[in-house]
Amino acid sequence: MTILLILAVATEMGYLTTLLMIIMFAFLIIFVSYWTLVNLNFKKAGKIVTIAFTILATLPFLSFALEDYFFFKSDAKKLLTENQITLTDNFEIKSNQITGLSDLYQKFELEISLKDKERIILQLKNSKYFQDSVKADHNLSLKAGRGLTNKIYFDYEKNEFVCRETYQNLKIGYVSDYDIITIDKKNNILTFERINE
Repeated sequence: MTILLILAVATEMGYLTTLLMIIMFAFLIIFVSYWTLVNLNFKKAGKIVTIAFTILATLPFLSFALEDYFFFKSDAKKLLTENQITLTDNFEIKSNQITGLSDLYQKFELEISLKDKERIILQLKNSKYFQDSVKADHNLSLKAGRGLTNKIYFDYEKNEFVCRETYQNLKIGYVSDYDIITIDKKNNILTFERINE
């Protein structure tokens, strides 16, 4: 406990300090509950309460560690809908990866129907955000600037794919959402990437 306290006070790493404080608080509740019940001669109740509190304390950390596995079709649809793309037919989640804490990066791949693929490609090519030429070093976040922004859209086409990029900074002090949605022309794969910068 002392080591955790020293680490929490000594470090100025926001997420690490918060995480250490939560661990210390959970440990304190478990320890005090067990110690109180044992001293009141409720040893069996002390063990049960300790086990229950330990399970409750580890659930948030388990859900964070396993969030790649708790990604459902409704989550994919929600992220696409935020970028004005809807899937009407059934689809399959091929992969989902989430990395990072403060600088979150998420990438998932969906196998969509041919009908949805053709409709989305047509939607992006006919959108008012579509541009025929794309510079190799384009960066949507530089166009947005540093302040609060409405969602900025940028659609373009290359030989292998059609792409929609969006950028939005909703709150001062919070990371922005930079989304890249790519529809492969050769197969029915839609790739979504979210970079929180």
